[in-house]
Amino acid sequence: MKKFVISIIIILLTRGGFSFTQDDFYDSIPDTEKIEMSDYYWYLYLLLDLHFEISNDFSFDNPMFFTVGLINIMKHYSDMDVIEYLWHSFDIQKTLDYLLSDMSQVLAQSDSAIHYIERNLLSLKTKKDNCDSLKELSDKEFSLALKDLNLKAMDKNLTKSLEYGQCSSDTRINYNAQDKVLWELKFYYTILNHKYEYFHRQRSNIIENYSNILYQLKGVN
Repeated sequence: MKKFVISIIIILLTRGGFSFTQDDFYDSIPDTEKIEMSDYYWYLYLLLDLHFEISNDFSFDNPMFFTVGLINIMKHYSDMDVIEYLWHSFDIQKTLDYLLSDMSQVLAQSDSAIHYIERNLLSLKTKKDNCDSLKELSDKEFSLALKDLNLKAMDKNLTKSLEYGQCSSDTRINYNAQDKVLWELKFYYTILNHKYEYFHRQRSNIIENYSNILYQLKGVN
């Protein structure tokens, strides 16, 4: 039974885009806690805790990696069949409450990431506009130097134009990349937020009537 449940966790982690092995997973659990492994809920707790720990490994020092990590976790939760997931738990209330709590924390992190990237995009836009303005000025200065046949000024302003042109190009590429990532982040944030709000509203109903709900969906007791 232990190997079977660990296999399930490994499959779920793989679906979420992570690459833990069975040994890596089991070795990461303190010896004092391995005694509790007979409880399926404990496996569930460790699975979700690992997801949250992974998200905490990212930092705003690299917003691209941080954001992709959040998108990966939100996609996992968005694809999750919560009712089916609860069916494997020994304690519906604890499992559902933990799911809702973890979803809430992931959404909060995603909301912070959205605002961070939006501010960063404004900064990048300002930088690109400055580079474009400086390039335009250098281009004009180059033309004036050419008119006067001033080779030194021509060389100086041509060098500046190339530098500002590269600055504008690099900033535009960076802006477009982060803008695409932001779109994905907002997309999965919207999906997961709707899912979270629905199950949060239906929490009591699901806990009290889970057997009936499962019967209607699966045709089993």
